Amino acid sequence: MVNMSYALCPKCGDEAFSKAQVKEIFGFRTRKSGKQNVGQTLPQSNCKKCRARIQKQRRRLGLQVSR
Repeated sequence: MVNMSYALCPKCGDEAFSKAQVKEIFGFRTRKSGKQNVGQTLPQSNCKKCRARIQKQRRRLGLQVSR
C-alpha cells in the first residue's frame, strides 16, 4: 500500500509529512494502466517545482512535452 501522507522528491530532496502537504508540494496522479491497482491514486514522484523545471528544459530543447 502506498503511503499517502509522506513523499520525498528524488531530484531535490523536498519532503511532505501529511496528506495536505503531499497534495500541495507533489500533487496526486491516478494509475491508468498496469496489471494491478488501475485507478489507484498515488502521489507524484517528483515535486511540482522539479516537474516544472523538467518541462521547461524539455521545451527549451524542443522536445515533446508530455501532458
